[in-house]
Amino acid sequence: MKPEKLTKKQKDELEKFGANTWFVESLYKQYEQKPDEVSDQWKNFFGNVENKNKPNGSKENESTSFLTLPKNIEMPKPSEEDEVKVIAGSSQRILDNMNSSLTIPVATSQRTIAVKLLEENRIIINQHLQRKNEGKISFTHLISWAILKGISKIPSMNNGFTIIDGKPNIIIRKNVNLGLAIDIERKDGTRSLLVPNIKVANKLNFKEFWKAYEDIVVRSRKGMIDPAEFLGTTVTLTNPGTIG
Repeated sequence: MKPEKLTKKQKDELEKFGANTWFVESLYKQYEQKPDEVSDQWKNFFGNVENKNKPNGSKENESTSFLTLPKNIEMPKPSEEDEVKVIAGSSQRILDNMNSSLTIPVATSQRTIAVKLLEENRIIINQHLQRKNEGKISFTHLISWAILKGISKIPSMNNGFTIIDGKPNIIIRKNVNLGLAIDIERKDGTRSLLVPNIKVANKLNFKEFWKAYEDIVVRSRKGMIDPAEFLGTTVTLTNPGTIG
């Protein structure tokens, strides 16, 4: 099936990858042209997308242009281990006010923070790693680790929001799937971001986290990321280039 012939349901399956949709689209085209060059995980995913949502004649399944944004935003789905609570009372009134003011522009807030201690600790760690020939760590490694430690102290920062049966709900997540925005060069020379995530990052020690971080960056730049690594992200870190 050609990309432009996908039904709305099939298109929505691919839209679940959010910011990573461009990468999934390029893999799908590769799957159509040279399926042997696509990993088994992606073959299974694209095969399921093509087979399980066949057109049934309903208006919902009419063909649409490939990977255009859906009219309705897909709400996050809690995992089996997450706790879900209905938002009610004063919290719901605040939510209603926020929802009615979505047309108000959002301002970006910036903070200037002293990083002398961060820099010194990075030097000490890298000197230790150099003696063991184990590479080096960046500022972003340390900042992402600090985010995990911060979430352990303020778990609500990892919460999510969803709508279930027409009611607003808060998703109280037990684990952190840390998304990393990684700069990738496409085949045509243009650049974009991939945002895979490190699963259950909150349960890793620093060395395990560092290794998982490096592994996911290397595989992202080689196009070796599996579908599951794009899904279930709870927190995302982007490095705009100011440090690191």
